[in-house]
Amino acid sequence: MPPIEFDLLVDGLVPGGSELKAVILDLLDRKKAGDEMDYEPRINPINDYLEEKIAYYERTASGMRPGDGNQDQQLDDLFRSVLHDVWEKGGENADSDPPASPIR
Repeated sequence: MPPIEFDLLVDGLVPGGSELKAVILDLLDRKKAGDEMDYEPRINPINDYLEEKIAYYERTASGMRPGDGNQDQQLDDLFRSVLHDVWEKGGENADSDPPASPIR
């Protein structure tokens, strides 16, 4: 079953009344109904949309300059900080101590 919030994502991003939205909603309804979907023909409006978006992002990315390499360290630091905060708060309400950080 797709995530419940997928409906909201479709409503917010796919133009109403479009063929793309109609086929997405049909597919979503089928999945929610529990239809067993094995291999089946591609759904052209969805496939065309994805190919268009992939091409767009490839063109956009090729025109971007590389980062300075510092983003990895900043993201690592943020991740560790969030883990630390969660473990601290989790330890206040839990019966046992939070797990030791595997990251040093």
